[in-house]
Order: sequence, then structure tokens, then C-alpha cells
Amino acid sequence: DLGTAAGPPLDEALRRSKRGALLADVAAARPVGFHRRDKLAALFWPELDKERSRGALRTTLSRLRDDLGDDVVESRGAEEIGVRRDRLWCDVAALYACLSRDDAVGAADLYGGTMLDGVHIPGTSEEFAQWVSEERTNIRTSLIGALSAHVDRLMASGELTQALALAQRAVVVAPDDEAAARRLIQVALSAGDRGAAFRAYEEIERVLRREYDVSPSAETAALVAPLRGAAVHDKSSAALSRHGVANDETSTNRGA
Repeated sequence: DLGTAAGPPLDEALRRSKRGALLADVAAARPVGFHRRDKLAALFWPELDKERSRGALRTTLSRLRDDLGDDVVESRGAEEIGVRRDRLWCDVAALYACLSRDDAVGAADLYGGTMLDGVHIPGTSEEFAQWVSEERTNIRTSLIGALSAHVDRLMASGELTQALALAQRAVVVAPDDEAAARRLIQVALSAGDRGAAFRAYEEIERVLRREYDVSPSAETAALVAPLRGAAVHDKSSAALSRHGVANDETSTNRGA
């Protein structure tokens, strides 16, 4: 989404596909800084020759300035453009900034889902689609890695409740990541929360079967094998208890 600090949202600019995609590219691409006009023109108008694609870029930038104000998108010379970071805040850039200073919790707070989820920009180059795909993967992988490292530190210091909460957040970020689920199970078992451990296993089992038609690895299944045995034992004991009560009642009735 796109909005201002105070005032109505600017979603109309995003609905005009290439305008929003161009802004996302300039605001989120790394390294942070200015971008060559020729490169942007080739990304977004690959079917046009150089002169026409640069003309399309100029038109799109002009409309973005109409949407955002003249001081958000800036030029450096005749060949480069960028955004003023003091005028435009981007969650992707902010997330990477958190990761760079080892603030996994802050990065997780900024993660609202897959980058540009469901966005398809017709007429753009394969390179743009590849950039979006790679950024989605990198954001998720980097965030899971940072959360996992922080969970390990919390576990080492005995802060099991905080470690469990953070491990659960990692699974929310990547519900199909078996390694993240396995870490959650391990943390839950260390914290003495057998219920959370078993629920985590059941969820990753469900997701893997639905998405990939596979089962969790033997390594993951081994973690909850004792829990399965305990669950079966508890059910059997309960059934025997109920059966014994029934027999007692039957005997009493017969004696009466």
C-alpha cells in the first residue's frame, strides 16, 4: 500500500501498475541510492527502443511526482534518479536496516507478508520479475536466520518464554519452513510446553502435505515420537478406566 503520514491513501497510484512498481523498485532495491535511467527504462519497457522507453519513463516519473509531490523523487544529473529517504519511508528498506543492526524483533514487526504479493506487472522484463522473486526469498531467508539466531541466544540465557514466542513468530513468517518448525518444537519441549510442540508438528505436517505432498523428515518426526506414545497411552488409560467403571456399575446392578 501507499499512503501519506496524514491524509488519504494513495492507492490509485499503485493501481496504475508500472507507476507503483517503478516506485517500489527505486525505493526497495539495494544498494540504496540512485538508479540509472537506462536500466529502469529497460526493466519496465523492454519492448520499446531506447528513446521511446526513456520517454515512457519520463512520463511515469512526472505522474509519480503529481501523486507524491515534487520533492520525493529526485534526479542526480541527467542519468540517475532516486527517492529522498527523509520524504519516503519504505518498509523493505526499514526491515533491512533492522537486520543490519541485528534487530530481529524490529524486522519481524515490519514484516507484513510476501513483498508485492499477488502483483503482476504486464509488459515488464524478466529481470524485474526475477528481482521481485529474489527479494521475496532473500527477505524471508534473512528474517528467519535473524530470528533463529536470536532464539538461540535467548535459549542460551535461559529465557525460554521469550524464545518460544520468537520461534512461533518465525513459523508465522515461513509456515512451510520445516527447519523453523523443528526449532519451534525443540524450544517448546525445552520450555516444557508439550502441547505447543505437538501442535507445531501437526501444523508443519499439514502444510507440507498440502503444499508439497510430502511428510516431515524423520528428524522432525523423532522429536514428537515420545509425545505420540504418551498421547496413545493417555487415551488407552482413559478407555480402560471408563471400561472398568462400566464393569463395576454392571456388577453392582446385577448384584442388586
